[in-house]
Amino acid sequence: MSSAITSDRSEVVRIPVTTTDATCIEVECNWDVGIGGSLWTSGRLLVDYMARNSRERDALVGRTVLELGSGTGLVGLAMAHMGPSRVIVTDLDTHVASMERNVVRNAELFPPSTKVEVVALDWTTFTAADARALTPIDWIVGTDIAYLPEFYAPLLRTLELLVVPSTTRILLGLGRHDTDMRFFRMLAEAGYEYYKI
Repeated sequence: MSSAITSDRSEVVRIPVTTTDATCIEVECNWDVGIGGSLWTSGRLLVDYMARNSRERDALVGRTVLELGSGTGLVGLAMAHMGPSRVIVTDLDTHVASMERNVVRNAELFPPSTKVEVVALDWTTFTAADARALTPIDWIVGTDIAYLPEFYAPLLRTLELLVVPSTTRILLGLGRHDTDMRFFRMLAEAGYEYYKI
């Protein structure tokens, strides 16, 4: 990982996305847009996990991936490099411009068949109609997104609106210190199985 401070006080960070060459995703980090303007541990760990796990990486090819709470878009952009047909990075509208800049910054790394979209998505107002506009989704990813208990129920409702049972895979990176056990109980009560990777 390397970084450089730009003239507008934001920082550009380079994160490796493969173990076979020096390919890196570059993301602009800027706290001015809020908490999602930075890189968090589980995002970096999930990118590293995918880079090292060829079975998971190969399962992305030709699929549709949606990242919830994308912030800088790191995870979605790294996955776009791995060959899905469509990647949708989402966060609050305050993060859209930053995510769009990061998509442009990394566009040459994406296969020609991969379409990357930036969408404003607020879990507290997300509706079934909003979900229909985005689906079908094969993979839902999110990292460091269950850090405030007041967002647990809206996050689960958003997942329920996007998931197609038995076909959609969900891969969440959650910090043990940020995520209360209530979230895991809510996952189990909603019928989700989870395990540590």
